[in-house]
Amino acid sequence: SRADVIKRGLEDKQLMFLLREAQLKFGRNLKQNESQLLVALYDDYGMDPSVILLLLQYAVREGKCNLSFVKKTAAFWLSQGVETVIDAERLIAETAKQNLAWSIVQNTFGIERRKPSAKEQELSNLWINEWKISADMLKAAYDACIDSKTKLSFAYVAKIIEVWHKDGITSPEQITAKKTKAKQQDKNGYAGYDLDLFEKMLNDD
Repeated sequence: SRADVIKRGLEDKQLMFLLREAQLKFGRNLKQNESQLLVALYDDYGMDPSVILLLLQYAVREGKCNLSFVKKTAAFWLSQGVETVIDAERLIAETAKQNLAWSIVQNTFGIERRKPSAKEQELSNLWINEWKISADMLKAAYDACIDSKTKLSFAYVAKIIEVWHKDGITSPEQITAKKTKAKQQDKNGYAGYDLDLFEKMLNDD
C-alpha cells in the first residue's frame, strides 16, 4: 500500500533517495503501482538503487517511461544477471547494437516498421554484428531469394548468406565472378551458387 511504501522509505535512506530521484526522472509524482514496483525491485529482487535509476533513465531516453517497459526491462536485466551499473550499461549497448542490426536488415529488405521475431533478431545480429555482412550483400541475397521464391523467406536468405560467408564472398562483384567462372566449369563441379541447390537444401532440412 502507499502507507507501506512511505514506511519503507522512512526506514531506508537509500530507498527514499531512489523514490525521490525516480520522481525527478519521471518529472512528476510517482503513481502507487510505480512506487510499488520500485520498492519490489529494491526489496524483493535486490537491485542496486543506481541500477534502478539507470533503468529509469534508459526508459526516459527511449521515450518509454511507463510501468510496462520498466517492468519488462527490469525482468530482462535480472534474467541476464545484471548487478552493477557497468553490467547494465554493457547490456544497453548490446541491445542497441542488436536493434541497429535489425534496422539495417529491415530497411534493406523493405520490411514494414515492426518488432522482429526472436529468429529475425538472432539472424540480424549474426549477419551484421558477427559476420559483418554489408548492406550490399544483404541486398544481393534478398534479390536472389525474390528471384527464386517471389517472396521474402528469412530461412532461404539465411542459407544463401551462410554459403557466401563460408566461401569468403564479401561483395556482389565476387558473386558475379563466381557465377561467371561456374558457367565455364562442369555443372557438377560447382554448385555453390545454384539457387536450385538452395531449394534442395531447404527441402532437406
